[in-house]
Amino acid sequence: MSTALTHLAAARGRPNLTIRAGTAVDRVTLRGTRARGIRTAGGEIIEADAVVVTAGAYASPAILMRSGIAAVGGVAAGRRRGKVNCVSSARGLG
Repeated sequence: MSTALTHLAAARGRPNLTIRAGTAVDRVTLRGTRARGIRTAGGEIIEADAVVVTAGAYASPAILMRSGIAAVGGVAAGRRRGKVNCVSSARGLG
C-alpha cells in the first residue's frame, strides 16, 4: 500500500475533504492572491475554502506557474512570463 493511500484512508471520511483521484488539474483559481479552488484540464471549476497542491515534484510547480504563482526571486509578482501573468510570489516554492 502506498504512503498516500495509507494517509488518505484515515482522512477519507472527513466532511470537509473531497478526494478526486485521477483528476488532471490545469491551475489553481485565485481571488486576488488567495487560492479559491482549481480548474481541471477539462475546464471544470471546483471551488474550495483551501487548496493543497500535491501533484509531485514536477507537476506541482507547473500547476503553480500556470496559476500565476511564482517563487520569490523567480518571476516577480505582477510581471509576465510567457502567457501567464504572475499575480503572487511566495517563499519556499520551486
